[in-house]
Amino acid sequence: MPRTYDMALRARRTEETAARIRDAAWAYFSARPFDEVTLAAVAEKAGVSVPTVRAHFGRKEDLFLAGYLDWGMKAVQSREEARQKDPLTAVRSLLADYERAGKVGLHLLAEEDRFPAVREMTESGRAYHRWWLGEVFEKQLAGLEPAREERRLAQLFLITDLSGWKLLRIDLRLSRRRTESAVLEAVQSLSGIA
Repeated sequence: MPRTYDMALRARRTEETAARIRDAAWAYFSARPFDEVTLAAVAEKAGVSVPTVRAHFGRKEDLFLAGYLDWGMKAVQSREEARQKDPLTAVRSLLADYERAGKVGLHLLAEEDRFPAVREMTESGRAYHRWWLGEVFEKQLAGLEPAREERRLAQLFLITDLSGWKLLRIDLRLSRRRTESAVLEAVQSLSGIA
């Protein structure tokens, strides 16, 4: 019996260490260029050694992936909850996510052309966003001829993409409320939602 307890305790400590390393790594990856993040800096921030980081995650790319997936799963969970609601509420939720984590997403987009590991993640994020829009606007897209449906989905993507939020919110310096109004009006116009 004590042996089972020791194994459970060891497993919990191992996961706690891995979580500390992931969190420390993501603090760097989400704010600094990929090539400037070192395993030594991550190890120091997490309070472990570089061999411990390597034992848990292997290469820097694998550590990046683990941090990204942890961060990304939180965004996916929020989007999945929003997807179950009406389209305008779902888009409002999406914009709220951009307010919370949009700058991290923009940082990753700025890195994607330089690092294959980052590019892989941003491409999967775009594919997920496109799929999500198809689900959210399924009723509004139904019945359109295929070419028109594809065009409409591309237009909805353009309006709701992170780069569109950046243009309105950061580049044009619209308030959060005005940004939301602009996006929702465009979505309503495209989708026929009153």
